[in-house]
Amino acid sequence: MIKVFLDANILYSNAIRSYLIWLHVNKVIEIYWSIEVWEEAFTGYGRSHGEPTTIRFRTSMTKNAIAGYPKCLVRIAPMNPLGLKDPDDEHVVAAAATCKADYLVTNDRVLQGEDLSSYRITQISPDDLLSNILAKSHPLGLVQSAKDHIQSFISHEPSKRKTDKICQMA
Repeated sequence: MIKVFLDANILYSNAIRSYLIWLHVNKVIEIYWSIEVWEEAFTGYGRSHGEPTTIRFRTSMTKNAIAGYPKCLVRIAPMNPLGLKDPDDEHVVAAAATCKADYLVTNDRVLQGEDLSSYRITQISPDDLLSNILAKSHPLGLVQSAKDHIQSFISHEPSKRKTDKICQMA
């Protein structure tokens, strides 16, 4: 199974995060994140949303994503400085290396330009990840995850949901 570590800029996008979690639930990929990356996501989300919305986002993600998927949480192993162009990305790469991720899913252009081959990690955008999954003959998992993802947005009766609206904002 493909192991992916999600960068902060992926986590604060509801549609992308939710779909990737559905891919995880349907055993197409294994996803990972760290508390440090979630803190970065909360900060990034807060820059474009008001305080009440940001508090709801933090509360919902802490309950539904972080606590709801404890096996996805990576505790960063101590590492020497990596010498990346952006020192703020060091914890992201360290966490991805700790969980032995195949891919680091990010939209960060600086991070995408780094050579992480010594860690056996490939940086990839969400779009390219989905294309890669499709190319590796997992179309049924993509389709089922898309159906579950869509249903989680339109289902209003908890008894009809497969899960409790996977990691959507309250």
